[in-house]
Amino acid sequence: MPEIVLPAAVREFLLAAVVPGDMTLPFHYPEPEQWIQWQRGFRVHGITGEDLTASRAGAWQPGWVVIALNGFDDPFFVDLNDAAQGFPVYYAPHGAGRWEAQRVAPTLANFHERLVALHDLAEDDSAFVHYLDSLPERQEPFWAEVRSERQEREDPVEDEIAAPSDPADWQRGKLIVTEVGGQKLKVAHLLRKTLNLSLSEVMAFIAQPPIIAGEDFHIRLRPLEASLSALGASVAFQPEGPQLETFRLNAFFTVEALIECVKAGQETGVYYDIYSASGEAFHTGEQVYIVDPETGEGDPLAFQVNGVTLHYAYAGDQFRSVVELAVEQKPAVSAEDIIRALNHYSDYDDFLDME
Repeated sequence: MPEIVLPAAVREFLLAAVVPGDMTLPFHYPEPEQWIQWQRGFRVHGITGEDLTASRAGAWQPGWVVIALNGFDDPFFVDLNDAAQGFPVYYAPHGAGRWEAQRVAPTLANFHERLVALHDLAEDDSAFVHYLDSLPERQEPFWAEVRSERQEREDPVEDEIAAPSDPADWQRGKLIVTEVGGQKLKVAHLLRKTLNLSLSEVMAFIAQPPIIAGEDFHIRLRPLEASLSALGASVAFQPEGPQLETFRLNAFFTVEALIECVKAGQETGVYYDIYSASGEAFHTGEQVYIVDPETGEGDPLAFQVNGVTLHYAYAGDQFRSVVELAVEQKPAVSAEDIIRALNHYSDYDDFLDME
């Protein structure tokens, strides 16, 4: 590779190595001593050492040198012939078959100032976006993409679960990304936020599909499934284990099935009472009946369903509190232990310590 002299301004920029944190922005910098090696794959062929520069449109131009890579290894570069202009900074995504340079800053010093400002605003999405809106090049594709990615962080999709109409919604399983698709940056950003991954971890994830994007009931994975599909990713839900019974009023459940409904949060926001044939301590496999409080009107009234006389056994909010506390104390708690905790609360008006 022909000898290239590292300009002092570029050296200072490399030593500063400002990383704002967004994958679209500079994330990797060469040490000044490694600067020449970093030109492989751009100025010269990475294996043969063949000169890849040319003056024709779409080629890597003879004066271009890489100064940083973003989280997807797309290069930021300057033209060594532009020293008098303060080294305007350019960016070009790789993988398009040609290099289409986009100017992202009028000078290297200005680019450094922008990166420092964005680094300082990294934890404040609103201020970050406001700063981007102040840039003269805010309409350019690169900065528009940076803004779009951060705007999605500022306005996350609400993770609300609507009442399911399909019993299959309460099937537990995994959401699998089989193909990332063309918008890998946006998919990576969504997965990083969802799975709480580092940049390096999410990059390794999207490089080797299939990817497990989530494990939960299908209804809880649907918002993520829809978001990934909207970005062009191919996703599939892989069922695991038995399908959960759907909570509903005026219906019989086993105590174990009702516990699972509560653990899944199906009945959150619903007021209900629990009746049983005995009206006494629960036992495994026992059938209980769920009613609106106004139907049963509480202890000691009883009523019949399908010829079975039912007695008041538990208030729904108390049942939920016991189950939730048991799971909080012991995440892998068994249904039998929860039944024991329910009976303890009924007898002593106190929570049973599961730890």
